[in-house]
Amino acid sequence: MRAIGERIGLAPIRFAFRISRRSRRGDDAQGYSKRNEPIWLKASVLASEAYGVGSCMADRSRFVGANMGLVPLGKKWARAVNATRVGYQDARGMIQSLIWEPYPESIDAPLASNDLIGKAVAATPFKPPLPLKQVGVVILANKSYPLSAGVAAGYKIVGSIVRAER
Repeated sequence: MRAIGERIGLAPIRFAFRISRRSRRGDDAQGYSKRNEPIWLKASVLASEAYGVGSCMADRSRFVGANMGLVPLGKKWARAVNATRVGYQDARGMIQSLIWEPYPESIDAPLASNDLIGKAVAATPFKPPLPLKQVGVVILANKSYPLSAGVAAGYKIVGSIVRAER
């Protein structure tokens, strides 16, 4: 792992770019296959693109905080963080961004479009923060599952937090 950029919070943002090797598996995150067998990232032609950026929960929490304006950022980092929330593609009602995917207040439309696309969740942040409420959700998983299940869980979590604050 290596630190990239300025410090956010108490530690730098860290991104993992290595593919698991048998000799280093004790250091790497493990997931589970559809048959519930332990699996690790495999080196392949598109491994980096397919697996994206790996990070720990503390890093993801700082990233959510940065998106909510709770962490001071320099101009370049603020511009980069803001770019992750821009919608670049509309896929039948689901707006695809670089990291965050904005969802409306009703859960029905996102569930239908996400099942249609067949996206899966496996340790990717996809719930946009709610800066006015200071609520953000990052769902991490060590197994791929349908995005609709993650969307439903995110709605339930955020709804519970917002209702509890009333």
